[in-house]
Amino acid sequence: MENDKEQQIELLTQLKIDLKKDSSSEQYRRVYDKLHSFILKKGYPLENRKPGNFLYVSKKYKNYVAEIIYRLTPKKSKVLEIGFGDARLSYQLAKNKQCSVKSIDVSTIAVGRAKKLEGDLDLEFLWGDARDIKFVNESFDVAISKDVLEHLPSDQHKKYFYEVKRVLKNNGIHLLYLPPKLAQSRCDLHLKVYNTKELNKLLKNEFSSVEQYYVQLAIIKVLKKCSKIFIKLTVVTEKIIEKTKLYKVLGCLNKLIIPRFVYKLRK
Repeated sequence: MENDKEQQIELLTQLKIDLKKDSSSEQYRRVYDKLHSFILKKGYPLENRKPGNFLYVSKKYKNYVAEIIYRLTPKKSKVLEIGFGDARLSYQLAKNKQCSVKSIDVSTIAVGRAKKLEGDLDLEFLWGDARDIKFVNESFDVAISKDVLEHLPSDQHKKYFYEVKRVLKNNGIHLLYLPPKLAQSRCDLHLKVYNTKELNKLLKNEFSSVEQYYVQLAIIKVLKKCSKIFIKLTVVTEKIIEKTKLYKVLGCLNKLIIPRFVYKLRK
């Protein structure tokens, strides 16, 4: 196992260097195909995830972020998921909420494996780059992005938001999640991360409406929009956590003490 962890660290370190040198669509395809090839063989050793039926999903895997996004997505809506990862969210939206779903990912390996899930559902998995979405204007009611934005260079985030807003209908919503700055691993493929204050400022410049939903409450099945007072307290909390280094001391409790949000955005 330790050898597998060392191999994963070595791979991620090199792939991150590759992306910093070249952030073209073709480079992203190569990088994430290499990562997914490793995951299919070894799982995700750094997080003790074993190879599952699809990529690094294990039987015990729970994603509270995906649960919130699922609950915020209206039934029978036209959905675009950008960077579908393990493909389960897109599949559940098509199967249980009767959504018409198009899902894109930069990895041809991910697309090839996800296509097995399409069946008779109104669901299609395609290769695609978040910075150049191959759909016409105002095609979707909902655009979903979970753990994607942080993988793009900061100077390309505006291009990403432009594409999302372009393909959304006028009354459409963008459901967004990216991991918080304090939760970053020493070894990952994240090129730009934000704290709550930084991300809120960015999103308010890009969208007319910004709502936040607290991920940690998903554990107890609570879905409630966060108040302005709660957000201000969160910003203060993050500063305290960062200065005291609590997130480095408490280890497994990081997911409870470091604030995480799903954003519901309107263009």
